[in-house]
Amino acid sequence: MPKIIRELSALEVGRLKAEGSYAVGGVQGLYLQIVGGSRAWVLRYLMGQNRRRMGLGSFPGVTL
Repeated sequence: MPKIIRELSALEVGRLKAEGSYAVGGVQGLYLQIVGGSRAWVLRYLMGQNRRRMGLGSFPGVTL
């Protein structure tokens, strides 16, 4: 059974500082990735048997 991830608000997303990938909730596979102080939205998905990642844009340039 998959985990249900709590939705993060725009305010909570804006407060994240530590590097890593944070599941946002609300959309399966949507993550906020923080690397070197920059933040970007990433969508993780399966295509056939392969895992893929699609960059959706920077935060806060692209909002929830």
